[in-house]
Amino acid sequence: MSRARLSRGTPYILTATEVEETLKHLPPRIELAVAALMNMTVDDWRKQESKLRVKQIVDYQNAGSVAATLAASARAIGDLEAAALPAIHPVENTDTLIDQVIDGLHRRGLVVMNPVTAKKGA
Repeated sequence: MSRARLSRGTPYILTATEVEETLKHLPPRIELAVAALMNMTVDDWRKQESKLRVKQIVDYQNAGSVAATLAASARAIGDLEAAALPAIHPVENTDTLIDQVIDGLHRRGLVVMNPVTAKKGA
């Protein structure tokens, strides 16, 4: 069986042909579990055409893979935002923040004045 994987966050996806072959060899207990997943009795499941059973399984796994992909994407976006955007801390006193930034620039050899302080002194 060849399996395709959409991304690290998604499960392996079986093709319709693989599902069809697999369904031919299901033991009764697994058939019961599959029927339960489809909200059917085993008898109702068995009465369906083979193509319909395959379609139901493929649709079921595709819905699961979409959900897994969306969850993985949400985690990836969250990780990216956390890495790219620093945590924002509310500033109580903006003059203190400006002074801290200016002090940091002074340590790097730049001469900068706080425009708020400069206006107050004028």
